[in-house]
Order: sequence, then C-alpha cells, then structure tokens
Amino acid sequence: MYMKKYIRWVSRTLKMCKVERLDQFRISFDLNKFAQHKIDRWLEFAVARQVQRLELDLLDGGDLPQYIGSCYNFPVQHFGLNDYDYSAQPRLNKLPPLLHNFFKSLKVLLFKSVNLTGEVVEFFIYNCPSLEELTVHASETLVNLQVVGPSVKLKYLSIWYCIALKSLKICDTNLVTLSTTLSAARLLLVNVPMLIELHALGFPTNILDAMLPCISSCVLSQLEVLKINSDITIFGKHSEYGLVSEQTFEMCVYLPLYTLLLVLIGVL
Repeated sequence: MYMKKYIRWVSRTLKMCKVERLDQFRISFDLNKFAQHKIDRWLEFAVARQVQRLELDLLDGGDLPQYIGSCYNFPVQHFGLNDYDYSAQPRLNKLPPLLHNFFKSLKVLLFKSVNLTGEVVEFFIYNCPSLEELTVHASETLVNLQVVGPSVKLKYLSIWYCIALKSLKICDTNLVTLSTTLSAARLLLVNVPMLIELHALGFPTNILDAMLPCISSCVLSQLEVLKINSDITIFGKHSEYGLVSEQTFEMCVYLPLYTLLLVLIGVL
C-alpha cells in the first residue's frame, strides 16, 4: 500500500515539475523490481535534466538490502548500454546528445539495492568526466570491478554488501577515500598516491589480519584514517574471534595514522 502511494506521489510531482536542469535527484524508499517501469521513467526524467547528483536508495526500511532476487535492475537499455562493447572505452561521443550531456554533468552517483554489473559501473567511471563520488550498496550482480588509470576523476568510492563481488582492483588513480566490504572480495591497491582514508566492514575472524596482506606497505604508510567495522568485540573472552590479532594491532599502532577507529557493531 505504501509503495503504491509513494509511486503515485512521485509520478504526480514529476509531471508538475517544469525545470530544465537539476542539481540533485534522489529517490529514497523501499522499492524493488515490481516498480521497475516507474523507476525507469523517473531516471529518464533526471537524465533529461542533466542531473549532477543522482541517488537511487531502494534499501528495505532504509538500511537493509532487498530480498535476494527482488532488487531493481538498472535499465541499461535506456542508457544506450545494452549493445555496448565495454572493451572499447570511452565512447561518450557516440551517445545521443541527451545522454552525452547527462554523462558530462554527473558528479555524484549512488545506487543502493540496485542490480548493475561491473561493466556498467566502469562505464560510468570512465565516461563521466566530472564524476567524483560513487556508491554501490547491496548489488547482487556486481562481480568484478576495475578502477584503473590517471584519467579517472573519481575521488570517493564506496562498495558495500555486494554479495557476488570477487575482485576489486584500483590502480594508478587519484582516489582519496575507499570504503568497502572486504570479507568476500580480493582487494588490489596499486599506485594510489592520494588515498588517505580506508573504511572497511568485515566479519570474524580477525578482519585486519585478513585485510593488511592485501595492501602494500606503501599504501599503508600514506593512510591517515583507517576505520574498521565488525560485529565482534576486540577484547574479552571472545578476543580470538576479534578484529585483529595482538601482533597486527601492534603494527597498526606504529602506522602514521591520524585516526585508527575500530567500530564494534555488536558486542558478544
């Protein structure tokens, strides 16, 4: 009932909107694939107005991923990507003027509980010359992602709770902040001289012990903020299932960090 009322309200509002440009377009509601057609139309509205900040937050209740198999699927056909050869990047100049202007204007992109592939995410990264901030949260179809090359303008990247993610490769970029779930993914960071913040969410056991071997000493030495979230307490009788072993914790103490933050979501 609430979903139908929300859909009607948004659709009516957009019909009354006469602006030609948008700075921000944000949808934040518990919506899934059953609202596919309506959400597609809303995205078309935002694209036509060269929105700079596009946010599609479809989490269940505002903080939980949608049930597996029920996520909204990003409409590649509406963005000219259904027949795109992803190996031939970039191809921005081959898009229709409407899409060309949209990709040029986009600065911030956020998808939560939206299914999209690594190829589609990479298309945005490589073909949006002004894109600085990208968030993908709870996508079921994101398997591999590469962010490579000095031409990439992206500064803030967040990849959270993507259950199918197998690899995340970031090389030769000017990324400043990376936030990711590391428990199921292989992380590769090479030549990221501007990276100063790393936020990671992990599960037991000993997330730092699992994470640090993935990161070169060069990258570790340049970090100013290292934030680790886990559901397991670091001390007490369950410390063997904690965030970090004593040896690794001592190593972190000697890193040139301004902030080392260990966040316990739940305490046993």
